[in-house]
Amino acid sequence: MTARLPIDPPPVKTSPLRLLKWAAGLLLGAVAAWLLWQWANDMSGVRREAPKVPT
Repeated sequence: MTARLPIDPPPVKTSPLRLLKWAAGLLLGAVAAWLLWQWANDMSGVRREAPKVPT
């Protein structure tokens, strides 16, 4: 019985479309996290800006 050589898998080509989908998914995730952050701050009563007092 002879020793078998390890079989190298064929090189994987990364398609630009796959990278574009990943980038779009990460961007959507970041926007959703930012919106959740804003909503949570609104629900907790944290003010983002100082109230404008008429003088």
